[in-house]
Amino acid sequence: PDQARNRHMRDNFEREAKATALLTHWNTIEVYDYGTSEDGRFYYVMEFLEGVNLWEYVERYGPMDPSRVVYVLKQICDALYEADRSGLVHRDIKPSNIFLTKRGQSCDVAKLLDFGLVQSVTKDPIKIKNVNKKLLGSPSFMCPEQAVGLTPDCRGDLYSLGAVAYYLLTGRPPFVDENPIMLIVAHATTAVPTFEQIGVDVAPDIAAVIMKCLSRDACDRYDSARDLLVALEQCESLSLIHI
Repeated sequence: PDQARNRHMRDNFEREAKATALLTHWNTIEVYDYGTSEDGRFYYVMEFLEGVNLWEYVERYGPMDPSRVVYVLKQICDALYEADRSGLVHRDIKPSNIFLTKRGQSCDVAKLLDFGLVQSVTKDPIKIKNVNKKLLGSPSFMCPEQAVGLTPDCRGDLYSLGAVAYYLLTGRPPFVDENPIMLIVAHATTAVPTFEQIGVDVAPDIAAVIMKCLSRDACDRYDSARDLLVALEQCESLSLIHI
């Protein structure tokens, strides 16, 4: 209630509701309604989800099986592809913003949450005037563009999704430091340690896909979430995992 008259907060809240309501993919949290209550507070109504977010899952059960990780990633790729085609970049992909729930008789239905930092973008190259003095996002999963104050396109979301995959497979984010500033600096200046370097066994084809997402230069990543989805589907090691 104390923030109800804060215009900046209200605008952010309303932007999130409107942006999410535009998206219809079943792997994106659904917004049913939004408006203003009698006491002046802005609200929106979302679908109710039972389950656990990915951060809670790893904290509770440890790293996830690779085939399950890929299954979750493919669903989020579909959600991000719709957002990108709608001209939206999420900018805060992290484990706690991806939720595992049950729909019908299907488990592990992934839902992308929290479009609070969503931003409309154009396909034009980033210009220096788009440098932002405020760093938005989560330091452990922030793409290098955000780390230096630039406005990312969809490839920034793919970096963050790669960092989520890294966390699911290893139980730790790509960089570990108690100082959030050092995490931001690391994303901007340092190559992500390979799975071999941290002593985690990941199939080479899956590892290659994830490390491509985690390239510091956006041009070295996949061009779209759909391209990432295709690469994940082509991982031959997945068929061996299921046998």
